[in-house]
Amino acid sequence: MLDKKLFTELVDKCINDISNSKSLDSGSLKDEVLSTVQSVLHKTLSNLDLVTREQFDIQSKVLAQAQQKLELLSNKITELEKTQNKL
Repeated sequence: MLDKKLFTELVDKCINDISNSKSLDSGSLKDEVLSTVQSVLHKTLSNLDLVTREQFDIQSKVLAQAQQKLELLSNKITELEKTQNKL
Protein backbone atom coordinates (compact mmCIF):
# COMPACT_ATOMS: atom_id res chain seq x y z
CA MET A 1 0.00 0.00 0.00
CA LEU A 2 1.36 3.40 -0.94
CA ASP A 3 1.71 5.98 1.82
CA LYS A 4 0.12 9.07 0.28
CA LYS A 5 1.99 11.42 2.61
CA LEU A 6 5.35 9.97 1.58
CA PHE A 7 4.39 10.14 -2.10
CA THR A 8 3.19 13.74 -1.78
CA GLU A 9 6.37 14.80 0.02
CA LEU A 10 8.53 13.12 -2.64
CA VAL A 11 6.61 14.72 -5.51
CA ASP A 12 6.64 18.12 -3.78
CA LYS A 13 10.41 17.91 -3.33
CA CYS A 14 10.90 17.01 -7.00
CA ILE A 15 8.56 19.79 -8.11
CA ASN A 16 10.33 22.28 -5.85
CA ASP A 17 13.75 21.25 -7.16
CA ILE A 18 12.60 21.51 -10.78
CA SER A 19 10.79 24.79 -10.17
CA ASN A 20 13.93 26.31 -8.68
CA SER A 21 16.09 25.11 -11.56
CA LYS A 22 17.42 28.01 -13.64
CA SER A 23 18.00 25.76 -16.65
CA LEU A 24 14.24 25.27 -17.17
CA ASP A 25 13.04 28.80 -17.87
CA SER A 26 10.42 27.85 -20.43
CA GLY A 27 7.04 27.46 -18.67
CA SER A 28 5.70 24.76 -21.00
CA LEU A 29 8.90 22.70 -20.75
CA LYS A 30 8.84 23.03 -16.98
CA ASP A 31 5.18 21.93 -16.85
CA GLU A 32 5.91 18.96 -19.11
CA VAL A 33 8.86 17.86 -16.98
CA LEU A 34 6.86 18.26 -13.78
CA SER A 35 4.00 16.22 -15.20
CA THR A 36 6.33 13.47 -16.41
CA VAL A 37 8.22 13.27 -13.12
CA GLN A 38 4.98 13.10 -11.16
CA SER A 39 3.64 10.35 -13.41
CA VAL A 40 6.84 8.29 -13.24
CA LEU A 41 7.11 8.65 -9.46
CA HIS A 42 3.50 7.66 -8.95
CA LYS A 43 3.81 4.60 -11.20
CA THR A 44 7.10 3.51 -9.63
CA LEU A 45 5.97 3.91 -6.04
CA SER A 46 2.64 2.23 -6.74
CA ASN A 47 4.43 -0.84 -8.06
CA LEU A 48 6.53 -1.18 -4.89
CA ASP A 49 3.59 -2.55 -2.89
CA LEU A 50 4.72 -0.75 0.25
CA VAL A 51 3.15 -1.17 3.68
CA THR A 52 3.15 1.19 6.62
CA ARG A 53 5.28 0.51 9.68
CA GLU A 54 2.07 -0.10 11.64
CA GLN A 55 0.91 -2.74 9.15
CA PHE A 56 4.34 -4.38 9.23
CA ASP A 57 4.39 -4.48 13.04
CA ILE A 58 0.91 -6.01 13.18
CA GLN A 59 1.85 -8.73 10.70
CA SER A 60 5.06 -9.43 12.62
CA LYS A 61 3.05 -9.99 15.80
CA VAL A 62 0.58 -12.25 13.98
CA LEU A 63 3.49 -14.27 12.56
CA ALA A 64 5.13 -14.61 15.98
CA GLN A 65 1.85 -15.86 17.47
CA ALA A 66 1.40 -18.35 14.66
CA GLN A 67 4.95 -19.63 15.17
CA GLN A 68 4.30 -20.12 18.90
CA LYS A 69 1.09 -22.04 18.20
CA LEU A 70 2.87 -24.18 15.60
CA GLU A 71 5.62 -25.03 18.07
CA LEU A 72 3.07 -25.95 20.75
CA LEU A 73 1.14 -28.15 18.32
CA SER A 74 4.34 -29.78 17.09
CA ASN A 75 5.33 -30.61 20.67
CA LYS A 76 1.84 -31.97 21.36
CA ILE A 77 2.02 -34.22 18.29
CA THR A 78 5.43 -35.50 19.38
CA GLU A 79 4.04 -36.33 22.82
CA LEU A 80 1.03 -38.10 21.33
CA GLU A 81 3.24 -40.13 18.99
CA LYS A 82 5.43 -41.20 21.92
CA THR A 83 2.33 -42.21 23.88
CA GLN A 84 0.96 -44.17 20.91
CA ASN A 85 4.27 -45.97 20.36
CA LYS A 86 4.26 -47.13 24.00
CA LEU A 87 0.91 -48.83 23.49
